[in-house]
Amino acid sequence: GGAKAAGAASPPGVGESAAGPGTAPATPAAVPLPTGPAGPLPPPTGKRNVLDGPDAAVRRTVNAQQQMVDLAVRAGSLIVSSVVGRHAFDGAGTLRWTLPVASFGRSDIGVSADGRTIFVVGMSSLAGALVAADAATGTKAWSVPLPYPGVGLGTVVGVSGGLVVVSGLQPGAADPLNSGFVWAVDARDGTAVWQTTGVSLVLTSPSGTRTVTGTTVGTTGTRLQLVDPAKDGATGWQKTVPRAFFATPGVVTGASGAAWAGENLLYASSNAATFTSDVTKWDGATGDKAWSFTAPGVRAVGADPGSGRVFAVTNNALYCVDGRTGEAVWRTALAGGMFGITESVKCDAGNVYTLDATGTVWAVDIATGATRWKFHGAARSVTSLPWDAAGGAVYVASSDNTVAVLDASGL
Repeated sequence: GGAKAAGAASPPGVGESAAGPGTAPATPAAVPLPTGPAGPLPPPTGKRNVLDGPDAAVRRTVNAQQQMVDLAVRAGSLIVSSVVGRHAFDGAGTLRWTLPVASFGRSDIGVSADGRTIFVVGMSSLAGALVAADAATGTKAWSVPLPYPGVGLGTVVGVSGGLVVVSGLQPGAADPLNSGFVWAVDARDGTAVWQTTGVSLVLTSPSGTRTVTGTTVGTTGTRLQLVDPAKDGATGWQKTVPRAFFATPGVVTGASGAAWAGENLLYASSNAATFTSDVTKWDGATGDKAWSFTAPGVRAVGADPGSGRVFAVTNNALYCVDGRTGEAVWRTALAGGMFGITESVKCDAGNVYTLDATGTVWAVDIATGATRWKFHGAARSVTSLPWDAAGGAVYVASSDNTVAVLDASGL
């Protein structure tokens, strides 16, 4: 090679960076996830009263590199759960970190009030554990074993007041219909604070300050019980109601017939004689009944914090209810009276989202009930594939280990 011009820099050699020998390249800053729509959503172009609208465009695709068990937008990352661990991706789809806590089922992720720590349940070092980790780096802060041995089946149901509240299954429970436990630990180090067993349902309000447990009574009833996480699980109001049609006794990591509307509880009690459900709003503090709305066989309920509206999903329709009065606002249904809506309802950015049995995600305008868009990925054929909606975007897993990212507008 010829002589080098005076003052010209040589390109970095193998194993070197521009900063000099032995200096690792700087890790690029994480690209933030969307935190809201770029602007007001355009008027929906789909139909009212029937789920029928245009196909959504895919904004980008994230290669999850793993077969996904669950996914969620938490603490500024898209966190994918697999049998290998938890994997955090940024807004550009770049893998930021992997936390080796394996997941074998749907399991929510808790986030501390300051957004700097996440809490997950899964398998760590061949044992079921609750693990705290740095939300930005995935670095493990502490790990404590679950109160019962065996696989790490469970979920974080709330974080508040310095406590992490976890629910899970108790192997070999005397009552198989009420085999769940509730366990609260200190968020700083995982020290156990209190525990309750013999439940079949656990729901914690968005603020984390109220927890309601459900206990299966006989073959058709559920006893709802208010629990105060901050007062060592002290109990408050209690009432027994007909059990939700699609509740699964003994399974505490999902509650298709119950949800929180702010700090108030929604519960879809079944009426076996008429094959209908009474969706009731209960005051979270007192247990007093606010209103009740009747619909055929409700599979899931949910609420939109922005509008205050409440949603009930049946086998073939989505109902919108005024959250203050319980009066019907609109209804939209699958075309042709077809059955197949599953136990999902999520609200974000002016849309309510639901999922049908073909794996199609539907976006419906909350204000009007008109269909905004639909999405069915080419590699998406089953309803068990996870999805989430947050920050004006929708994240939909496919069986080819990718996640399609859609805008709330569908454009």
